[in-house]
Amino acid sequence: MVTVDKRIRVYPNLEPWMNREVQQLVKERNSAFRAGDRAHYSTARANLKRGIREAKADYRRKIEDHLDSNNSRQVWQGVQHITNYKTNLGAAEGDASLAEELNLFFARFEPHRKAMPAEAKNERYARLETLNNRSGETERDIPEYLEEAFFSECTANIMLLNTSGHFT
Repeated sequence: MVTVDKRIRVYPNLEPWMNREVQQLVKERNSAFRAGDRAHYSTARANLKRGIREAKADYRRKIEDHLDSNNSRQVWQGVQHITNYKTNLGAAEGDASLAEELNLFFARFEPHRKAMPAEAKNERYARLETLNNRSGETERDIPEYLEEAFFSECTANIMLLNTSGHFT
C-alpha cells in the first residue's frame, strides 16, 4: 500500500482582528471535528467564538485609541479596510460624444428657464443702482422674477469663467 503525503498550505484570514490566538483556536476546533469528539468540538467551538469576540473587541479598542491619539492616517486606513474601499486610478472609457450624449440625456430632467428679456435685465440693473440703503429700502423690495433671472445670469457667467480657466 502506497500513501502520499500531501502538503496543504492554509493562508490566514485577512481580517485585521485575526491574530495567532484565533488561528490556534480554529486549528483546535478543526482537529476536534476531524476526531469526531462531540464534547471536545462543542467546547472548542465555544472557545473560538469567545476568542473571535475578544479579538474583535481588541481591534475596536485599537482603532478607538487611534481616534483618541488624533492619528488620522491610521484611522482612515482602518475605515478603508473595514469598508473595503479601493481607489480607482483608471480613467473613464469613452470620448467627447459619449459625454455629450449623457449631458443631453440628463438635461431633460432639468427645468427649462426662459431667457430674461433685455428690458428686464436693464430694469434689474437700474433698480440695484437706485437702492438707497439709508432709507430702509433693500434688495428684498425687488420683484422675485427679476431676482431669479439675475441669479441665473450670474451663475451662467461664473460657470463660463470657471470653464475658460480664469479661476483654476
